[in-house]
Amino acid sequence: MRRLIGFELEKILKRKIVWVGLAALIGLNIVMYIFTGMPSVEVMNDQGGYSKGAEAIAVDRELTKPYEGVFTDDTVKQIFLDHKEKAERTNPFGTMDFAYDTTARIFLDDQGNYNQLPVEDVFGEDEAMREFRYALGEQQFLNYMPMILLVLGYVLIIALSPVFSDEYMRGTDALILTSKLGKRQCAIAKVAASMLFAAILAAVIILINWLLMVIFFGTEGWDASIQVASIAFMEVPYALTVGQTVVFGVLLWSAATLGLAGLVMICSSVARTSFMTLIVTLIVYTVPLSVSTLDYQWLQRILAFMPSTMSTIKGVVSFPLVEIGGVAFNFSLLPVVALVLFAALSFPAAHRAFQRKMA
Repeated sequence: MRRLIGFELEKILKRKIVWVGLAALIGLNIVMYIFTGMPSVEVMNDQGGYSKGAEAIAVDRELTKPYEGVFTDDTVKQIFLDHKEKAERTNPFGTMDFAYDTTARIFLDDQGNYNQLPVEDVFGEDEAMREFRYALGEQQFLNYMPMILLVLGYVLIIALSPVFSDEYMRGTDALILTSKLGKRQCAIAKVAASMLFAAILAAVIILINWLLMVIFFGTEGWDASIQVASIAFMEVPYALTVGQTVVFGVLLWSAATLGLAGLVMICSSVARTSFMTLIVTLIVYTVPLSVSTLDYQWLQRILAFMPSTMSTIKGVVSFPLVEIGGVAFNFSLLPVVALVLFAALSFPAAHRAFQRKMA
């Protein structure tokens, strides 16, 4: 079986279009890192100029320390007071540093004046939802990884669509099915190789970006409340740290990748051509993105189980905690379990469909 899996994996990697897709994915990752990662960080100094890159991160971290702790109305007022001269010299909506930028997005009105919104009304009375730390690295990680993982999904669809379908098109399925291992192991090896390819690709992309985040930004932001650290997650209705959000993100990304691979395997084992597999999986993968902006609670809950939309994280973790048998847990665990089970289901489903081709 091990040799069969290696053989099938080699067949996936031999296709030139797969390497083109991988090159595009790596290129996008580099571009996203340059424009939204460490090299893009800018921090304004007292003279109105900017520090950039690693130097800016070191300065930004020091500038944030005086405001760390539970975010309050006094914290907001102090941040605006400390940045008053910079705001008057430049632009109240301009980039200054993490503490000011995070606060200004919420507590400035259209004219650039403090809007006097109570912090507890914005983030909640629970102090665990108002813990402020330097979390720029995690914020960027959570913001640009969904885009990279979305493109990774398209690469997987292109790479895996021919796994079964090409055998049918070339007429080699009959030969495989009549061989000694064809009925029992070949289909399982194909699915296993595809899952392995998807898992390794996702793991490498996630791990590299996570390491870059930790190396350049550190991990002190992991204890910050996600509601304060990132405006995109303000609607999360329960206490959730940045570190926990990253963990849930990795789980969602991994499950989405495996679930998508399982979908492609099932479609490829049923469809007569790789083109048909490609079209069907592209539709299933892309359509949820086009309706994800519709404000229907029932629809959003369904979309939370779709690989392309669950990868964005913020929509999934924004649902209230789920309580079963007196135990409350994060809603995002449901799509994680569902997609992993779906990936596991693809093994017998593809195996059965492949065998039926012999009939």
